[in-house]
Amino acid sequence: MSRSSFTNILEIIEGVRKGEMEAKQHLYLFMEKYHFQNISAHLLNNGGHAQDVEDKFQDAMIVLLQAIEAERFRLKQVSLKSYSDQLGAYFMRTVQNLWKKELRWRRRPSIEVEAFYEDVSIDIFAGIVEEEFGQLHSDCQAILNKYFIDGLSTRRIGKELNTTTQNVKNSIARCVDKLLSKLQFLNDTALSTKVWDVVKQGLDDLDPKCQQLIQSFYLRGKGLKEIAQGLGYSSSHSATEQKRKCIKQLNKAVVNHLLKT
Repeated sequence: MSRSSFTNILEIIEGVRKGEMEAKQHLYLFMEKYHFQNISAHLLNNGGHAQDVEDKFQDAMIVLLQAIEAERFRLKQVSLKSYSDQLGAYFMRTVQNLWKKELRWRRRPSIEVEAFYEDVSIDIFAGIVEEEFGQLHSDCQAILNKYFIDGLSTRRIGKELNTTTQNVKNSIARCVDKLLSKLQFLNDTALSTKVWDVVKQGLDDLDPKCQQLIQSFYLRGKGLKEIAQGLGYSSSHSATEQKRKCIKQLNKAVVNHLLKT
């Protein structure tokens, strides 16, 4: 299908579903022409800046294209909304969800150096014994799911459970400790110098960019948007994916050191 043969939005959507690059370009131009201003107004009125508008528009376009190709989004033939309005409504919901996640990361409180071990070790060691997760009490499974799988902050979890952020942190630490109860050096919930030394050794084994990312996120309390800009990632989503990969590398490095002790 050539560029000139697209006569309406239905044909463009069908072309995107088939993976046609020209259709994707047409859809991008359509969304930019008819829906960019609404997106811009929403973000600027909710704490965003011009660069945030550009970033979230790009991110939402990726989500929309993937949804069309995977047939998770289809235009309704019979609807009170026009095809353009249907696209706009889906696009706006996507932007709103992306922005909520972005704000959650930005509002992370700064983390004191003494709390660095507590927060980073939760992420590291939970991955080591993932197979033990199913044997935990349902309360532990629930709170760990909220923190690790849903990506909720401890403050948000506290609000949902009607408890304090510190209680949530304590619960996460306690549940992680249960996961690791077979490892003698973690039986004591107090911060262990030995464990901290192993984590530092593991950090030293990572490439410099991973070290910077982990230290920026956990030690300096920076948000993923700021980290993405500082380390040259295309978006906060890319930084999130890289953080996950870096933590995985750190898991492996820590295990290797533990096997040697």
